[in-house]
Amino acid sequence: FVFYLQVENEFKTNTISDTLVTLRRIVKKAINKGVINKDPFFGYELERERARHKNLTKEELDKILSVELSKPAHQISRDIFVLACFTGLAYVDIKNLTPEKIVTMENGSKWIQAQRKKTGTPFNVRLMDIPLTIIERYKDSQASGQLLPVPSKGVVDNVLRYIHRKCELKQGLNFHMGRHTFASLITLSEGVPIETVSRMLGHKNIKTTQIYAEVSHDKILQDMKILSGRIVGKYTWVD
Repeated sequence: FVFYLQVENEFKTNTISDTLVTLRRIVKKAINKGVINKDPFFGYELERERARHKNLTKEELDKILSVELSKPAHQISRDIFVLACFTGLAYVDIKNLTPEKIVTMENGSKWIQAQRKKTGTPFNVRLMDIPLTIIERYKDSQASGQLLPVPSKGVVDNVLRYIHRKCELKQGLNFHMGRHTFASLITLSEGVPIETVSRMLGHKNIKTTQIYAEVSHDKILQDMKILSGRIVGKYTWVD
């Protein structure tokens, strides 16, 4: 069956695995009802390939920030995606934001303090200039109790596909890329410790955050330049 999925359907490894997971559930029900008495999956291990988590490059993010959009639904969809890029919030967590979840600290900085819908894990993330501008832009729409007038996920996904075409981005564009962009481009590549990023993302385990920690070639060059400056003159080579 796996061979059939590979050859006839040209399924990838993870698609095959998802198909077999569904089939295994059906088999378990059949065993429980006495339809079959042997588990054909006994001793079989599902294979999965590690998915590459995509994030935007600085050039791609700049295009999205500056693209001209005439329709209000397009503008708000772009804005909440940009908010995700600069806060790491998932779509549902942005949708659940209320004015009460914006906390002002003693130094005047504003933070989002909330819990992730998916895991219930608390998170804290500071609002930088761009997120603050977005929130200010829609302050008159807070009568409903929501911080932002977030469109449905279907509308947002359609707008992101439109932006992808208009900006002529090489890779596809989906909302979850905002969260990965915050982790990789906005924080980790700028030297923010992974422990801090993990807390801001609301991860229960730092291993989850490590999935995002794909270091770019430019970041390696930057770090090695800093290192070279730090160690110059500290060591003497005797020829």
